[in-house]
Amino acid sequence: MNLTSLGDLSQNTYMFTRGAQLKQNINHLQQELSTGKSSDITGRLGGNFNYLADIERNISRLESFETITTETAHYASMAQTSVGRINDITQRFSNDLLATASHAEEPMMDQLSSQGLEYLDQTISVLNTVVGGRSLFAGVDTDAIPVADSTTIMTALVAEVGGLTNANDIVQAGQDWFTDPTGFDAIAYDGSFTDMAPVRIGADEEVSIALRADDAEFKQTLAGFAVGALIGEPSLGYGENLKRDLLFATTSEVKDAQADLTTVQAGLGFTEERIEDTAARNAASKTSLSLAMNELVQADPYETITRLEEAQFQLEAIYTVTSRSSQISLLNFM
Repeated sequence: MNLTSLGDLSQNTYMFTRGAQLKQNINHLQQELSTGKSSDITGRLGGNFNYLADIERNISRLESFETITTETAHYASMAQTSVGRINDITQRFSNDLLATASHAEEPMMDQLSSQGLEYLDQTISVLNTVVGGRSLFAGVDTDAIPVADSTTIMTALVAEVGGLTNANDIVQAGQDWFTDPTGFDAIAYDGSFTDMAPVRIGADEEVSIALRADDAEFKQTLAGFAVGALIGEPSLGYGENLKRDLLFATTSEVKDAQADLTTVQAGLGFTEERIEDTAARNAASKTSLSLAMNELVQADPYETITRLEEAQFQLEAIYTVTSRSSQISLLNFM
């Protein structure tokens, strides 16, 4: 039979308690090893969580900016692409006009007029672009389709220039209709007259993509195509000489529109660059803060492994001692 003294009971109790402590310590160390975070953050921070909370708050804010900058960059990119498409259309029409205006016969002038109408349709389609469920050129009214179809525009424009027989007067009447609040704005524009608000993309940085289809640059472009489309309009019945005069006038209008569109593209390019630079700064700040937070909460894996091995060795030693103690008997002692 085995004999256990009061001293043995005390020792067994100590062994049991020490074993439980080591098991708990091993669990904590295994948790540190798997998560990479200290299991005793309170102890490491001395009970003061203010600095850690501030870091976490700033990281959260930077993550919000990351989402916003991504969306804004996409929006700016789509705007740049759209203006670029309009500029390309304007370039094609300008090239065609310059190549044929000086020697075009009436059939060719009518063909160029048809192209003007086609390019008007294409430009309207671009100005009605929707990105992520929001109209790109409608101001704050992002649900609106900002520009009416070409039929609506041409019908109003034909009525505006009816009876005019001088090319300069016709071009001026067309321009006036597009700039008059009772003309294009009232009849063909269905967006808002208020720009979209600037977007904050960083702690001290915000950008504005304030493009609307009723901006002067887009109106001038539409006017160039629309006036060009008037050349071959059957209901106006223009003669060959008037058509040629209108062709030269349209060429000048389209060239001016192209220059203005290039300026718009340059402005968008500057905005895109600011967004990219701010996103890079935000990412760098987030990385720096993450490293600082890791210094506060991250466990050293090498230290953790060393402590884990030490705790496991001590636990195994206790099991060995306890096992051997339980095998001692009076017979063995004697």
